[in-house]
Amino acid sequence: MNELVEKLFDQNWNYKNRDNIIKRLQENNYDIIIIGAGIT
Repeated sequence: MNELVEKLFDQNWNYKNRDNIIKRLQENNYDIIIIGAGIT
């Protein structure tokens, strides 16, 4: 099971997808900030 998880993680976190993943994380953080600002 751990082997499978590591393979999937390595596959996702390769050089090609790294920028896309970082961009997606930044977009998610941006959405969270907007939602948080709207609540407070």
